[in-house]
Amino acid sequence: MNKDYEIDIKDYLRIIRRRRGIVIGIIAVCLILSVLYFFYAPPNFTSTSKILVKRVESIFTSTYYKSPTEEELTNHIFLIKSYPVLEKTANSFTGIELEKMGMNDNKEAFSRIKNNIENGRIEVSVKGESRIIEIKVTEANPYISQLFANRLAEIYRVFDIEIKKEDAHSTFTFISDQT
Repeated sequence: MNKDYEIDIKDYLRIIRRRRGIVIGIIAVCLILSVLYFFYAPPNFTSTSKILVKRVESIFTSTYYKSPTEEELTNHIFLIKSYPVLEKTANSFTGIELEKMGMNDNKEAFSRIKNNIENGRIEVSVKGESRIIEIKVTEANPYISQLFANRLAEIYRVFDIEIKKEDAHSTFTFISDQT
């Protein structure tokens, strides 16, 4: 091959013109596949639940901040995704709810919730710069989407109250033991 030979745009256009049947065929196949996917792909439904997180006042600090810190919000997010919360959520489904979701038992519901979190179909995040944690569930079945989002928020709220009660009881026991 000649070292002085350079390829310019005209050479490329000539090659494309010669192979225009192949180029048009590839574009047509891609277009047809895109249209088929658009019409036959199952729709995805997204449901969202929100939780307002309030800062807990402590008797051991002299200052009070209305908003929880970023660390506290991160802790809430990790707790929502934690094994105990996911397990309690799955176990809270009734037989009728499981049947409507097309699941056999609570173990299958737990597995589905866990997989959805791992695959990003359940997202837990802070809404902007607020104290609101958003649980967003995307599913092909709107009933599952709505039920997972609402039940996860509901179970976490109860779980959080239980933790706060345990902390209050520990504090009360500590103070009682000091007297």
